[in-house]
Amino acid sequence: MTKTRLPVAIACAGLLLPISAIASQADFVPGTKHTCYLHLATGKPYVLQTRTFHWKKNEIETYTTAVAFYAPGSGEFLWFGSDYTPDQYFRYGKTYSTPGCTDAHANPLLLQDGEWANFWAINCSLWVFHSNLKFPSIGRGWWYVAEHPNESSSTPFGGKWVESIYLDKLLGSDFFHRPERLRYDARPYVFQPLIGVKKVGSNWDLQIQGTDEKALVVLDKNFRVVKIAKPSGKRK
Repeated sequence: MTKTRLPVAIACAGLLLPISAIASQADFVPGTKHTCYLHLATGKPYVLQTRTFHWKKNEIETYTTAVAFYAPGSGEFLWFGSDYTPDQYFRYGKTYSTPGCTDAHANPLLLQDGEWANFWAINCSLWVFHSNLKFPSIGRGWWYVAEHPNESSSTPFGGKWVESIYLDKLLGSDFFHRPERLRYDARPYVFQPLIGVKKVGSNWDLQIQGTDEKALVVLDKNFRVVKIAKPSGKRK
């Protein structure tokens, strides 16, 4: 995944709005567009692009470094961003706006049934960035973002296109206990519990690795938990 912590013709779910329908709410910062041409694990090509835009969030001046995924031809578009105050952006936010152009992803990225889903997990928290937005070009997608900057999703602050799941509440605090080898180690214990994800029918199957055991967490099409199964076969 990248380090990166918008019409007016809008084509979304079959809806087409004229250019004059909505006024732009954000301005792009010149020189911040970076593009990668990559492939999913299925071999399908897609575009990864980052841009920074300037706007007012709740009347507060804000810079947002955003990353977008776009599927040429079919038009699926997913975006999310990281917000900075002007001081934060110019001090260190600018350094996180350039993507790493590689097909390898630490956070599983899937395009299934006309929808993007990007799964992020660290320690007991899991986030799913998702979108069924569609546009005839990635440029039209960014125009949409400029009109709707308040839809930006991020961790841990939420947003329109992200769902949060707290694995320790689902699986119990003992599922992720500190390993015995680190019992007397004062350093923070950081782990990535998501070891596999796939779509089965309309559901998403997530393989979760605990300290000593594994579990299956099943999400429905709205990314809500519908089932939990442990190796013993017990279900919640």
